[in-house]
Amino acid sequence: MWHDLATARNERCTRFRKSQPGKADNLYTEILQLLLVEQHRKAGRIVDEHLSRDPLSGEAIVSWTELKLSQKKIKRERVLEYLDGLSGAFPEDPYYTLAKALVIAHECYGIAGEVDPFVVEVERAASLAEYSSDVLPDVLAKIAFNSASLGMWSFGMSYFIKAIKSKDKLTSAGTQPLILLSQKNEASVESYLKSLECLSGRVLRHAFTDVPLEVVVRTLCILLIAYEDLGICEAWPLATLLAHIRQETAREWADLNPLFSKYCNSWIQMQCVNGSSVCRQAK
Repeated sequence: MWHDLATARNERCTRFRKSQPGKADNLYTEILQLLLVEQHRKAGRIVDEHLSRDPLSGEAIVSWTELKLSQKKIKRERVLEYLDGLSGAFPEDPYYTLAKALVIAHECYGIAGEVDPFVVEVERAASLAEYSSDVLPDVLAKIAFNSASLGMWSFGMSYFIKAIKSKDKLTSAGTQPLILLSQKNEASVESYLKSLECLSGRVLRHAFTDVPLEVVVRTLCILLIAYEDLGICEAWPLATLLAHIRQETAREWADLNPLFSKYCNSWIQMQCVNGSSVCRQAK
């Protein structure tokens, strides 16, 4: 499933209409994909190129951290020591704090529930990002991705929703918010986040056959709104993996609209375009 996210992307023939311009991948998700298919040398070259242009780039430092943590011969203490130096010199940079959280996450990987040291660090990173609206959606999305990957689904998806709100606020220029974010959906979104308790501690290599299909479909809906509509790249790998571990969603991956209509009706708007039903998010 991890091996070709681009192919899975191309198989999505019915998508949320993109309301914001964005790349298919950012540096972080590009490096993640390379690491997952064990192309460490290529990943290293790309990270080195970015750091040669900007040695203090937050995105590149977070990507460098993932690269180092994937190399078994690298001592995590040395990585953390380097990151401590950066965050000490630039304490206001949220990316360096987030990178430190990734080291903690690797050390605690597989622990069910919320890993307190990790939570402390990512919440500190989120607080620091509040001072810069330009980087806030990106930092929140990286927190969300890593939290959900650890099995902290309710915590992680709440951060994806925060990232969606932040990105929508940054780019909407006074237009109405996404349907998902409207006041009428506050209760249903809160109820959805509570429903994720059944996924606590469950990482994506685990079976999800006993998880209510509604929970899976609603999670996919939020992730695909984040990626396809708003260009939040970190939502894409998670959406692809989650969809393909359940037969019902894997089978309908190319066109999830019927499932979205059934389980997420109040979060989306269906329109007929050229004879086909199309999901919309903007009011």
